[in-house]
Amino acid sequence: MKLICVNTIYGLQPKYGSDYDEKRKLKIGEEYFVEIKRERNYEFHKKFFALLNLAFENQEQYNNFDHFRAVMTLKAGFYETIITDKGTIFLPKSISFAKMDEIEFSEFYSKFVDVIIKFLNITEEQYQDMIVSFL
Repeated sequence: MKLICVNTIYGLQPKYGSDYDEKRKLKIGEEYFVEIKRERNYEFHKKFFALLNLAFENQEQYNNFDHFRAVMTLKAGFYETIITDKGTIFLPKSISFAKMDEIEFSEFYSKFVDVIIKFLNITEEQYQDMIVSFL
């Protein structure tokens, strides 16, 4: 069971009617394991893809968007390693809503911006101007 809750002065409260209906199924006095994650901001997610598209359009090294995205994600340090008999493989981590909460995504985004600025050889101010005009 997954619920979206809002923290109030009375504690965590279901955000939607369907969440309230699910919470009502929980028995009073029973213990439950709860994992707290901050809900992802869809607008922030769109901003990330705007940055990614902007960076891809302003480079010539990669012809494939997915390859570009994977390499930039690796450079930002968000990857898993797999040790094989032929060496180490680096796989970019997923940024899906299910795999990464808002806090982790924010950290990833900050590192990703640094990678893009360095890769495109632009300043922070140039990046800000580019992203504002792109959105």
